[in-house]
Amino acid sequence: MTDLVRITVLWHRECAEGKELAGEIFRWFRGDPNDPGEAGRGIPVQYRSRPVDPPGEDPATFPARVEIAVALVNEHMVIDPAWRRYLASVVQPRVRLLIPVALDATAYQLPLSINRLNYLRLDRAVDPDTWGWEVRARIRKERLVSLLTQVIARELLPLADTYGNPSADQSERDTAPPQITVFISHAKADGALEAETLRSVILEKGQMRAFYDESDLPIGYAFAERLNEAAGGGGGARTHAMIVIYSDSYPTRPWCQRELRLARTPHPRGESGPGARCWRVKPLVIAAVLNGAETRMLSEAGQAPLVAWDDGRIGRIVDMLLREILLLRYNEERAYALLKSDDQNTGRHAINCIPDLYAAMEISRACNGALKELLIPPPGLPRSDRELLGRLLSVGDEPVAITTFDDAELSRP
Repeated sequence: MTDLVRITVLWHRECAEGKELAGEIFRWFRGDPNDPGEAGRGIPVQYRSRPVDPPGEDPATFPARVEIAVALVNEHMVIDPAWRRYLASVVQPRVRLLIPVALDATAYQLPLSINRLNYLRLDRAVDPDTWGWEVRARIRKERLVSLLTQVIARELLPLADTYGNPSADQSERDTAPPQITVFISHAKADGALEAETLRSVILEKGQMRAFYDESDLPIGYAFAERLNEAAGGGGGARTHAMIVIYSDSYPTRPWCQRELRLARTPHPRGESGPGARCWRVKPLVIAAVLNGAETRMLSEAGQAPLVAWDDGRIGRIVDMLLREILLLRYNEERAYALLKSDDQNTGRHAINCIPDLYAAMEISRACNGALKELLIPPPGLPRSDRELLGRLLSVGDEPVAITTFDDAELSRP
């Protein structure tokens, strides 16, 4: 089956840094193969360190529906005639997006068709000269995955509206992707300072907005209704994702609990057909800011990523959220593709994330006893957890089957 989305990393075989950065891209977008909870979780990533010459003899290089090529450019690639021809061919409509990455100053000497593109830059003029190579290499890796995540996430945001709509024409698909808006959920008693800091970092990232508190609501409009629209998911949602500042007092605040519950409540992608059986929850990352001796966890947080607050690496929290946006949108498209080929009366539904009990029960309740199978993204759940969840969702003697996307694709005729 053709991949819905694929990232292809291009680098010259004599560029040692290119090989190292390609591995970093794979681990970040596809999942660390050494981590059972991450392996195979993300978007397919393929490598190419040698060009095909002539390029026309390589029709299967980018077989995905949305092809994104990342070219790690240094002097070796610039002076190689085969690579210059190959990159020029990639710019043609074979890929949705070509992202050239400047590894050094020579990168800007490629043909005009590449040079006219906005390069992703790993070095900045304000970087201290005192950095050793180890520090500089780490910073370059972090910048690379951060900027790539933001660019690719924005490319995938419109997918449900264009690829899910057969009537969408090419001009609609070529328009600029929407700005990513992030809801920052926090308790004002002990999370306001971190929320304000996070908001500043989001704005500094560029091409992103933060929904912070009542100051972002229009004066004269119903407070609760607009806040619910901002925090929740579904077609009326006013934000794309949420970051929770999980402070000591956060779980004791009813409004905070409500915001988290709204974000994690699944909504169907459409009103009929496969869209009515394709469920989405809002991407969420939880940043823990705990100073007291004890507090409690909220069950609605479910399987959301949890990260400790670090004043020196706040940008990493935003990067993690962008990655969640990217992966959940990819999962949604993959789920929708699986459901499109099904008989809608089979009782098969799908969700764009590993479901917690709350999300799964909401889907079961909405199905009113008709849920027979729930498709979930890889790597899925341990067998014992799948069996338990299947029994809890069942309204009869037969448990609901919990199946990963991978297994569902393998079982297709």
